[in-house]
Amino acid sequence: MKRFEELSTEFFDGSLDPRGSVELGRIIETDDEKLRTFTDMYRTHGALSVIHDEQAREMFASSVVTDIRKNEQAFVGSVIGDLKKVESTRRPAPSRRYRGTVRFRLKRSLSALRRGLLRAAAAGVIIAAGWLLFREHADRSAEESFVAHVRATTPNVVVYRGELGGAIAGAQTGLRPQDRIQTKKGEELEFVYHGEATIIAVREATTIDIGDASEGKRLFVADGRLDATVAPQPPGKRMVVTTPHAVCEVVGTRFIVTVDPASTRLDVLEGTVLFRRIGQDESLRVAAGQRALASAATLALAPLAPQAPEPEPALPAPVDGAITISCDNEYILYLNGKEIGRGANWQSAQTYEVTLPVGRNVIAVRGRDMGGVAALLTEIRYDAHRIGTDRKWKISLSAPQGWEKQDFSDTTWPRATEHALFGQGTWGSQVAGFPSDTPARWIWASNNEGTEEAYLRFTFDVEVKETTDGR
Repeated sequence: MKRFEELSTEFFDGSLDPRGSVELGRIIETDDEKLRTFTDMYRTHGALSVIHDEQAREMFASSVVTDIRKNEQAFVGSVIGDLKKVESTRRPAPSRRYRGTVRFRLKRSLSALRRGLLRAAAAGVIIAAGWLLFREHADRSAEESFVAHVRATTPNVVVYRGELGGAIAGAQTGLRPQDRIQTKKGEELEFVYHGEATIIAVREATTIDIGDASEGKRLFVADGRLDATVAPQPPGKRMVVTTPHAVCEVVGTRFIVTVDPASTRLDVLEGTVLFRRIGQDESLRVAAGQRALASAATLALAPLAPQAPEPEPALPAPVDGAITISCDNEYILYLNGKEIGRGANWQSAQTYEVTLPVGRNVIAVRGRDMGGVAALLTEIRYDAHRIGTDRKWKISLSAPQGWEKQDFSDTTWPRATEHALFGQGTWGSQVAGFPSDTPARWIWASNNEGTEEAYLRFTFDVEVKETTDGR
């Protein structure tokens, strides 16, 4: 609770950094009680003072608060009403005792919050509400017309989305037109277009905007470098990459675009690219093994010098972990789509040593009851983390194709029901080999006496461990 309070205070003061924003977002996404506390703090802020700038007030109320919980329209209405109240009289100085209360600290921090909101876009501050909204949008890719998704990324690469601000990208983050990807030195991101094998690698220190794809894929590279492997494109829908100096039209090829303040260089590795300067109609046809250069005064073609292949960016090392499981009566256990074990004696827990890749991981369990009550009890351990079965797990009574796979979407599945803490309920402490201090609960469908078979999933992220020097 102390960490949640620290992060919330920094958020309302406008001083929360991107790492803290992601941490706060995850806390309030997975803990309903803390989410209620956080929204109540928004309400208190609105009642205590006034945001004077009309546009900033409306953005704050509608673009941030509304999207925390779509179904809390009554709450949003009350917040907007609170924010529109004008304080007409000067209040006396608060007493020393009042200055120590939470309400006064919230009121004092509001002016900093107003300034922080206006500085956020320029400073690249990633607010927790923005992180949550990105996650919600990523889960509804079909509704939001995403054209691509992140395939791999180094930590801390930021994707910016209009008024929503920025969010740290992860594997499977959806991308749509008007998104901007910015990498800093040492950062890289790779994304793939939906429905084909066109892959774009955004190298370090690069800014790239994703354009409308209705007439063909469109990218704008402001600076830096991208490497592209472009699958054959539909007739009349060439891929176009634009820079401040040149336009590259692509049908299907492999190429590299490098942009600096003075020029744009195109290296074609496979296929052919049409290349022209900005403001000119005449194009060069750049074939495999050729290089073209465009600047304010030059459009030139030359052979491509042989280059040693660049090493792939090093992926973070996976971490060692363990999964302890018991199921009344039988189970099959999957990790990231691969079966790792099965058992049929709920009174004797099994522990499996596992290797967890950094990033998104999915545990899936097929459970079967042989009569009487049924339930699943599972604990995941890695580094200093302990994650137990609870109501955040998803459950289905049927098994759609690929339900155990890592890329399967369980967003429509309901949550599991918690039936007892370990050591309580029907099962008591009869499970040998299960840690007595486990955070896990016995879970199943709401009717755990009439449901013989269930399919359960849980998704969690493994983060890169920081070294002792803070890197």
